[in-house]
Amino acid sequence: MFAVNVKAPFFLMQHAMPYLLKTKGSVVNISSYLHPSSELLMVSRMSRGALDQLTINAASKYASEGVRVNSVRPATALTELTLAAPEDVLNYEKSKQPIGGFIAHENVANAVYFLASSEAAQTTGQFLNVDGGASVLST
Repeated sequence: MFAVNVKAPFFLMQHAMPYLLKTKGSVVNISSYLHPSSELLMVSRMSRGALDQLTINAASKYASEGVRVNSVRPATALTELTLAAPEDVLNYEKSKQPIGGFIAHENVANAVYFLASSEAAQTTGQFLNVDGGASVLST
């Protein structure tokens, strides 16, 4: 899980950085919104926390050089993996997202597009929750 969620984005960013520095590019990591009180998926939460720290540290390091680094944090999306889950798990996941149940892939793509675009030219080191309202339930 750490190889996919942390190492891959780290090495990809590291290899792309010379190009990003020349072009004043943008990195948009995909993390996830995981309810803070959830004890499920501890290793996943740990790896996403590491990815969030990578986002913050890279944003801080490269902001003065014109490279922006942000992250989108979607809640549970309807995928083959979630479809394979038992119905009670699906119902639980839906209940944590008050707006419309599972997150649509298009909404995640739109958030990534926004953060990568010139519309977010002054945005770096930020996290955009695409979570159907899950984050407000925990406040």
